[in-house]
Amino acid sequence: MLKTQNPPLHQLQKQYTNSLNTDGSSSVLSSNIKDLVNFITFNQDASCVALGLNNGYKIFNCQPNFGKSFQFKKHESIGIVEMLYCTSLVALVGQGEEIGSSPRKLRIINTKKQSTICELIFPSTILEVKLTRTRLVVVLEDQIYIYDISTMKLLHTIETSPNLHGLVAISYDPENSFLAYPSPPKTITHDSLLASGINTNGGLNSSQNNITSVSKTPNRVGDVIIFNLTTLQPISVIEAHKSNLAAIAFSNQGDLLATASDKGTIIRIFEISTGIKLYQFRRGTYPTKIYSLRFSVDDNYIVATSSSLTVHIFRLGEEEALANKQQKKKKKLNIDVIVEEDESKPKSSRKNSRSNDEEFDIRDDGDDSDELVDDDEEDDEEEDEDNNIVKQRKLSQGSVTSSIHSEDIPISNSPKSEPLIDQNRISVARLIRRSSQTLGRKAAQKMGDFLPLRFSSILEPTRNFASLKINAINKDTKSIAVMSNIIQPDLVPSTYVYKDNDSKSTHSTISVNSKDVIEVNFLHIYVVTSEGMFYIYGVDPERGGDCILLQQYSLLEESALISIKNAGKVYEINVEPSDTGSIFKQKIQQLTLIPPERQKILIKGGKLSDDVLISSVVDLFKSGPIMVLGTPDKHLPSKPVEKQVFIEDLNKNQLVKVSNDPSGLVNLGNTCYLNSTLQALFQIDDITSRLKEYRPQQTQQQVNDGLVLSLKNVFQQMSAKQESINPTLFLALFRNLFPQFAEQQHGIYKQQDAEEAFSQILGTLRQSIKVDDLFNISFKTTSKCLALPEEDVVQAHEESFKLNCHIDIKTNFLRDGILAGLKETIEKYNETLQANTDYEITKTIDRLPKYLTVHFMRFFWRRDINKKSKILRRVQFPFELDLAEMLDESIKQEKVAIRDKIRKIEKDNLDLIRDFKKSKKDTDLNPLEQEQEDELKIESIKSKFKDDLVSTLPENINIDTTKENISSVYILNAVITHTGASADGGHYKAYVKDPNDLDGDRWWLFNDDKVSSVSREKIETLAGGGESDAALLLIYKGLGL
Repeated sequence: MLKTQNPPLHQLQKQYTNSLNTDGSSSVLSSNIKDLVNFITFNQDASCVALGLNNGYKIFNCQPNFGKSFQFKKHESIGIVEMLYCTSLVALVGQGEEIGSSPRKLRIINTKKQSTICELIFPSTILEVKLTRTRLVVVLEDQIYIYDISTMKLLHTIETSPNLHGLVAISYDPENSFLAYPSPPKTITHDSLLASGINTNGGLNSSQNNITSVSKTPNRVGDVIIFNLTTLQPISVIEAHKSNLAAIAFSNQGDLLATASDKGTIIRIFEISTGIKLYQFRRGTYPTKIYSLRFSVDDNYIVATSSSLTVHIFRLGEEEALANKQQKKKKKLNIDVIVEEDESKPKSSRKNSRSNDEEFDIRDDGDDSDELVDDDEEDDEEEDEDNNIVKQRKLSQGSVTSSIHSEDIPISNSPKSEPLIDQNRISVARLIRRSSQTLGRKAAQKMGDFLPLRFSSILEPTRNFASLKINAINKDTKSIAVMSNIIQPDLVPSTYVYKDNDSKSTHSTISVNSKDVIEVNFLHIYVVTSEGMFYIYGVDPERGGDCILLQQYSLLEESALISIKNAGKVYEINVEPSDTGSIFKQKIQQLTLIPPERQKILIKGGKLSDDVLISSVVDLFKSGPIMVLGTPDKHLPSKPVEKQVFIEDLNKNQLVKVSNDPSGLVNLGNTCYLNSTLQALFQIDDITSRLKEYRPQQTQQQVNDGLVLSLKNVFQQMSAKQESINPTLFLALFRNLFPQFAEQQHGIYKQQDAEEAFSQILGTLRQSIKVDDLFNISFKTTSKCLALPEEDVVQAHEESFKLNCHIDIKTNFLRDGILAGLKETIEKYNETLQANTDYEITKTIDRLPKYLTVHFMRFFWRRDINKKSKILRRVQFPFELDLAEMLDESIKQEKVAIRDKIRKIEKDNLDLIRDFKKSKKDTDLNPLEQEQEDELKIESIKSKFKDDLVSTLPENINIDTTKENISSVYILNAVITHTGASADGGHYKAYVKDPNDLDGDRWWLFNDDKVSSVSREKIETLAGGGESDAALLLIYKGLGL
């Protein structure tokens, strides 16, 4: 369960906003969809997932196939939705934001009849609701109410210590019907509790032991009370952790309990009947928030989700259990040896030895603090030591415990396979981490027998059997997860699973035409996030390792399953209302192999254009099969092989076809954002020249070296002016380094933001080839309190690699948007006034880089629809941008003076340019020779301009090596545009000025692999004002450089 809303009308609920509930549940805020999703949860057998929304709730089937089963829309914000398996019985709790709604009111609903069975009002906010086939459990802050679900009769009320998070767990097994809730230990004096044999000492039923243990451990706050829901009596107390609990969960059979503390590093498994700790697993090294714990359906695995956006799967196998027994045996032998040595020493010597032991007592309790303990806590100390001894994990068996003699564990002769590694998640950091863990385990095995028990127990913790990384947009995304017990065959690309030298003999290849797709047997893991996404991952049950993302769905969008017919076959496509015609055609291509340009879609009463929403021409929920005409690629006749002809052998007519046009980049599926970015970066000569000289340092290799080397290779191909270039390798490395660009929707990579791609690539280059000096613009900022004019002005410096153009209703020109960003009013605290007041922030530019990037702030987040939107307003931009009025006085005079000198030199050289344009072409030259002749003349004119400029500049300025703009003027060199009204869709193009055109009249249009020449007038139309091409990024270069 996941709460994501913080109701403004009920202050009591605010203290529960960041809390976590058991069994895959939490009450936390999601910044991405906080206005929409309040709550998510799985039902008892993980066959369904339910969402509480601001306007009702939804229920989806998870197994055997994903799909929506019920939706109820109402103007009421739902805070809790609890299902009773797959029945029509649902328990609801409102957020209390509407009239008649209250977080203290519980309603039992029949979803089929849309009727309310009963309503219950409670004295305080309801934090959690649990349902079994016989019981209804309602959790408040300091009370738990237990009802008979058949009669809704109140059976029992439990008074608890403050449970701010509403943390409970419930067992659904009818024979082991238990309730677990946290409670700090208290001194037990009540006779009835003593008679019940409450277990506070790891399974010992002695009442005397109970009293001693409880009264002597006042610092423990991680105890769990086990309550029998059938007899309505507490049966035991399990000392789970020393710190506060974050998550607890029962196994499906009700015989095991999993716990995690608020430090989130250790997960423990206890046996309910005895209270004995059976397993201990380490989730990670650093503290984190555990959002949910959940046993798999067969209780062979435990799944944990956390705030690090990772899901860890731990295996509860025979080797793990055997390892725990061997630990206890070894611990007992060590204790016996210590006792013998201690008894043989004099009393004073024993005292000194005890003191030394205490001084170096640094054993790790996992998620509990390291602290010295006395004799009265010896049992707890031994338990900690017992669980900190871990064994090297066998590669095919998952995580088991260590520091055990090799002869103590039976060794199988069967071959072991390496854990599965997702090649899409591969990185230098992960390789280093895996290597270091392997070395650490080997060191622990060698050193474990020579070091004291308390030291060797720390060396090698128990690790997970498998894990996955959630591809979330927001780092604060919360998640819950469950794991099935059915092994299913799935088709995945071999590159996701294997290295090049891996053997594939154990998996069957599907077809000759799809050699890269293999069939793998997976267990499925279902993950639901607070962003409203449902993910299905696969984990190899034998190898473990990385989980592979198989499918993902949005739980928020109103998707529909429609049918298409092509060549006598019927295909089903999952379509979202926000899908455009272009996206719909790409989905058709994946199924039919018909390229979008050859598809003819027959829609009754309408025409489907690329930029038109499919929902505007098709009734997604009532549409019949749609006819699609077209021929797949594999059925097209192959192009005849042409005889190789050399340029020297061509006649004049044939030479006309020979072009010196730049290269285009192939669109690999919604990658126009990346293609346009690469084209814009390629025209920056300083980047291409530095990439040519780039060599990764072998002694200190960086993670991004592969991406930089791949970019270098792409630029080398572009320099060779091939017809079109396929940047597949660069794209794979780019998505691996920046996973947000690998986001998919129904198996198709989504459109991304070109500005974000530009920033990430430039940021990578800044680390490798040091381009800060080329792009960094520096600001001098002054902060002035408007309420206290006499107060001193505070000055500071800021740096950025781009200049933002803010767009509002008053923005008509680029200058307006830039100036709006250089002066703003903010509110902050003033020490003199002891209150918040307005400050005026003013910025002036005190460093102009050689290359200036200007970003039009067209995309923004609309909270009312929870989507990125686009500002379509027309904003004109100049071919020459003069920033003189925005400069700081410290550099303004010098930059303006050089600007005026350059203007004079340009004017003097106008005659040369006119003569060049008026000169007649030599008819004796073929087109290629004529082009080379023109290039020589252009180079001569540029050389004269440069010589004239150098002669007038101060001696301290070298235009060949300078990294700053020598004047206040910039010349437009490239434009990245976006077409369409949606920020998450549309199409990107790049316009780059021809470097061989002296007047800037000729530009190149890069539309993926299609390259064409356009005029200056076309660039003037890129100001926006509709869904046509609108400038998103401008790249300027300093005048005269």
